[in-house]
Amino acid sequence: MGYGLGVFLLALGLILVFAVNEVQVGPVEVITFGWILAGTGVLVIVLTAVTTPRRTPRA
Repeated sequence: MGYGLGVFLLALGLILVFAVNEVQVGPVEVITFGWILAGTGVLVIVLTAVTTPRRTPRA
């Protein structure tokens, strides 16, 4: 899990939200699924930023 996965999920979700028009697959609309993927992507990016150790310069 890292920045790449978060950016991928965010991009895929936003493509589904803004590029797909009124498609429903089963009980869930594709736009709703896109928002879920976008939110998950943002969450992955934030968690990666918080949990990645910061490097401090050594003197």
